[in-house]
Amino acid sequence: MLFTRLAAFPLLTLAASSAFAAYQVTDFKGVAADDVSLYGINDRGDMVGSAGDSSSRYAFVVLDGAVETIFDASLGSSFTAWAISNTGVVVVTAASESDPVGSSYLWEKGKLTFLGVGLYPRGISPDGRYVTGGRDGGGAFVYDTVTSAYLSFDGYSFLADINSSGVVVGNRRADVPGSGHTKVVGTTLNLHTGEARDYQLHVDDPGQTALRGINDQGDVVGRFTSGGQLVGFYMSAAGDVETFQAGPGVDTFLSGLNNAGVIVGSYLTADGNSQAFIAMPSAVPEPGVAGMLVAGLGFVGWWRRRQLTSTCAATRRQ
Repeated sequence: MLFTRLAAFPLLTLAASSAFAAYQVTDFKGVAADDVSLYGINDRGDMVGSAGDSSSRYAFVVLDGAVETIFDASLGSSFTAWAISNTGVVVVTAASESDPVGSSYLWEKGKLTFLGVGLYPRGISPDGRYVTGGRDGGGAFVYDTVTSAYLSFDGYSFLADINSSGVVVGNRRADVPGSGHTKVVGTTLNLHTGEARDYQLHVDDPGQTALRGINDQGDVVGRFTSGGQLVGFYMSAAGDVETFQAGPGVDTFLSGLNNAGVIVGSYLTADGNSQAFIAMPSAVPEPGVAGMLVAGLGFVGWWRRRQLTSTCAATRRQ
């Protein structure tokens, strides 16, 4: 199914603690670094990402309001946590300037387990069994941690996430009719039935639309090109679209969402750094997902209280 209804959905201006349409967007300040990105969130509201600078980056995990960092100088100088399962298993990559691809790992309870080299893992199923991503040199994969088997998908550029029903999201290259060029379109693929769907929100070709996250309802998040910039978007399973942009000409990314509809992402600041944010649904959720939304809000309330305490302490010192 091809979606090209962008004109019907105005771009949103991203700002801390401001309500826009169906979402309230808040900058994430739970990690003290100039450059911070959020990439994944599970149904408990636990989140993962990376922080640091161009010379050194560490991965971090937010569990029950506490931040735990992942870094081992013997394995690399740049660590990123990409996704977290409902069981607390985290997908991590470690790279360095001399080895930009590096190695991938699964992290759980403070322990790193080697996953492979030459891989770009990006997603993990809610039960922690399947890991999705791309390979160095091209092609996508799904890895089964129980059987240690890889499924390859050469027709896809990348597979970025997977839900409980075995539906993966990512992107692939498609021909632009009559031009000799190719474009990047977002895609979903059901591993059990083989059903595949393409998504295109960008208007100008060659351009790109990429899917980055999916929940069990079939809602997806991703990004598309518009006027040379990247715009984040959320699309419900029914096809309703919400777009996110931090400001004119500002690249904005949506990277993950959970079953309560809580979204994590980031945007580029004026100095070229990444600022992470959380987007909360403004509407009251169905009773079945209300508990998960409360979990997602828990950490936000914690670090807001922490910010307030820090501000008051700084005021007293002045």
